Amino acid sequence: MKRRFAIIGGLGVLAVTYAYAYFFSGYPEAKELPLLTLYTLARISIVFLIATGFGVAVGVLAGTNRTVGRVIIPVFDVLQSIPVLGYFPLLLVTLVLAFPGLVGRELGSMVMLFTAMEWSIFFGVVGAIKGVPYTVQEAARGFGLKGRSYFRNIIAPAIVPALLSASTLAWNDGWTFDVVSEFASYGNVQYAVSGLGSFIERASSGLYPDLAAAWLGLLVMGEVVIITNQLIWHPLSDKVAKHSAHLGLHVPERIFHPFRAAAGQRRRVFGLRFRVELLNRARVKYGFSTKLMAGVFLAGLAIIAGTFTLSDVVPEFSVVGDALEGLNLAALPIDALLTLARMTVVYLGCLLLSLAVALYVTQRRSATKYFYAVYDVGRAVPYLALFPPLFATLVAFLPGGVGLEISSFFLLFMGMIWYILFNVVTAATFLPTELKEVSAVFGLRGWAMVRHVMMPAILPAIITGSILAWGGGWNVVIYSEYAKVGGKVYSMPGLGSLLDQAASSGNSALVVVYLFMISGIVILLGRLVWRRLLNKVEKRGLELS
Repeated sequence: MKRRFAIIGGLGVLAVTYAYAYFFSGYPEAKELPLLTLYTLARISIVFLIATGFGVAVGVLAGTNRTVGRVIIPVFDVLQSIPVLGYFPLLLVTLVLAFPGLVGRELGSMVMLFTAMEWSIFFGVVGAIKGVPYTVQEAARGFGLKGRSYFRNIIAPAIVPALLSASTLAWNDGWTFDVVSEFASYGNVQYAVSGLGSFIERASSGLYPDLAAAWLGLLVMGEVVIITNQLIWHPLSDKVAKHSAHLGLHVPERIFHPFRAAAGQRRRVFGLRFRVELLNRARVKYGFSTKLMAGVFLAGLAIIAGTFTLSDVVPEFSVVGDALEGLNLAALPIDALLTLARMTVVYLGCLLLSLAVALYVTQRRSATKYFYAVYDVGRAVPYLALFPPLFATLVAFLPGGVGLEISSFFLLFMGMIWYILFNVVTAATFLPTELKEVSAVFGLRGWAMVRHVMMPAILPAIITGSILAWGGGWNVVIYSEYAKVGGKVYSMPGLGSLLDQAASSGNSALVVVYLFMISGIVILLGRLVWRRLLNKVEKRGLELS
């Protein structure tokens, strides 16, 4: 009943927002906000259904067929590591050339949304299947379960919890990338489809920006995401959380539901860490070795550098020099370090803030309900959609470079914080009571408590949140290091800016080179740093919970 009132209230707020846009906004397209909302909602819903069907079908096939799994899982593992914002403009142009007009632009937008949604669903299904206990598999064989009966009685119950949790993340990812999928530029040509994302982008960065209209569009988008979460995903999560057996999928103990705290009711929360738990479970058996990936990356860099250097000397290589015009090999390491430094500073800030919040929540149990309320609303805000109006607002009061740096740091913060914060606070909330009592006996408080008790206990959760945060951070970097407002271009040093400049000039070869570099760094960092840390923690016998 209370959820019903919350939904009705949310719809009422949305109606008031539409009314304000219709009667008081001077921006011409503001009156069309309800229609634009329907366009975006329909597009995301259609792509979500396609991604779910594809992810379940291919995931079940890869999870139950060893031969197929050995091929598909490693390939998908590499593909999902490539930042989607890096190759989207090039993919969009290809589709527009193949299907001119609105059809090509719509296909490009939908493909972008598909790639943003698909990986969570696919790896969630595969990981859930790989997590079916061996004893259950043996019992199924003993009872002669095969084909459809095996799928109905074993596979389907195993994948439903993971599928529902993956669907929630996929749905939110679709809204996060909506503004990019509906409005993109390549070679000074703009490609747009109707929807909330393109409305926000045009109102923020057009020749005559209207900041009030841009923030109004962002408000509508946030309200729609929160309403759909309350209407669809929270009830489904409640139903899934009632099941006691999740075949290895961690579900925390009961905590306060942010929208029922006043009534004293509680719910279970499906942790975001399923994305890492199940992905790691799916990859552990099949995959390309780290040495092979590093060899391919270094060989690729050597070939690019060698052919580009020889292009001025060997006539046969001159075509390479023409294609990679504007490539500055000497500046690439500096740009890479600047991007990594920017991400590292924001990551450390997110980690320190998360630890501080976790310490506060563990010492004041009643604060849990307020934390999850803030998290529920904050996570629902599509952070990529924040960038256009935020930067357009800052650049109106600050120098362009300063405004871009602030916007980029804030967007990186929004892209990283929720993954780390949720995992760290949830793990700290469920620290054993005995551990807290021993800490009190020894007088451990404040950061001493964090260092000697909390950090070792929640290290797996920190690694989990870090993997997710860095994955989201790379897409943010590509999007936030280069911007246009009122026909003026703003950029700052970094790999994301180089890729965006290459896309803006229409240099496809240079886009591929920069995307190759970014993807190689992302993959090798994940394998050499985060996956090794995760394996060390698991070898020490610590549970990822």
